Amino acid sequence: AGRIGAELRGHRFRVTCVGRHPGGTWLALGSHDKTVTVWHASTASLRTRLSAFEGPVLCVGFLPFGPFLCAGSVDRSVKVFHILTGELLFSLAAHSLAVRCMSITSDGVVATASDDREIRVWDCRLPWSSDMGTLIAECRGHEGGVTCCRLGA
Repeated sequence: AGRIGAELRGHRFRVTCVGRHPGGTWLALGSHDKTVTVWHASTASLRTRLSAFEGPVLCVGFLPFGPFLCAGSVDRSVKVFHILTGELLFSLAAHSLAVRCMSITSDGVVATASDDREIRVWDCRLPWSSDMGTLIAECRGHEGGVTCCRLGA
């Protein structure tokens, strides 16, 4: 049987999603309290709290290069943060309804799925420029909201 290694307490309402940095250093938790908390995985210490959302955060994912986190929300946005500074780097005007999930490739392409019945694919690969987060594909035609998506490598 497993055992609890640590309890991460930092949200006022329920946690809706958890993401792990590819290197294993960081954990991110999204919540109905409209925030994301980022924790150092080995010490269970809170690194930063991100609170740039107008609705509950439903999905989080780390970009594979550096300390960059993507988070999707009921507010229809996907926001990209630098987790060491807490700075909001850029936002994707992602969807017309809640963003339910995301998938990120090993080179930084991000797919987002939404209640608006669409999956959208964004170019968040380095080097970033003035057109960061360019929409590169849309998958339409689903009969209902999309709650899961997964990109390959």
